Amino acid sequence: MAFEELQKNLEILFSEYSLEDFDLHNEAFKESFFSGLNCNPYYITLHDLQKLKPLYINDKLKEFYGFQNNIFSDIDYFYYFLTIHPTSYGVLLDSVIHFKNGGEGYLNLEYKLKNSDNKYEKFLGTTKSIFINKKAEYAVTLLMKVETFSKNTNQKPINISKREREIIKLYCEGNEVKKIASLLNISEFTVKSHLKNIYKKLGVRNARELSSYFENFS
Repeated sequence: MAFEELQKNLEILFSEYSLEDFDLHNEAFKESFFSGLNCNPYYITLHDLQKLKPLYINDKLKEFYGFQNNIFSDIDYFYYFLTIHPTSYGVLLDSVIHFKNGGEGYLNLEYKLKNSDNKYEKFLGTTKSIFINKKAEYAVTLLMKVETFSKNTNQKPINISKREREIIKLYCEGNEVKKIASLLNISEFTVKSHLKNIYKKLGVRNARELSSYFENFS
């Protein structure tokens, strides 16, 4: 029912604009569209699907995160990693696969997002693409808060070490464990141990997911 509510309200939002004429280079249209996002009672993100990055969050979501700005620059690729709990990183991969497959229909996902007090709260989100010349160029996500997670997150964020990055690069290039061990002058057991830790940190389950993950977000 919650996703149905989000989908319904996303359709209402889309119906208020002529998406055939969607043009963020048009200042009048952009101002009107962003104003509409800020008047909406839901938490909203506008995504650039060609660059796989956020473009805009409405005032409600900006206040939740404790951010200073609504608009993101071209360097803000790690917005998703800074705001999403590591156990929810899998939704990023689900999103990439959805949009790589054309972005048709709704993408319904669950998230754990970090608020301005460094605590995670659970959200349900529905995302729908905006098509320009039959190609998914942008997407809008409507989020609904479910509950607050009390676990504080003042500890350091998940980090990938230099050695782990080296192993990821070699592994994603198609090298087998034995070859990686030889190239890095370490044991095969050590390589396997690093891979196990990498999978756990990033929430991926196999080499295919690891390759897809870093192809799109590294």
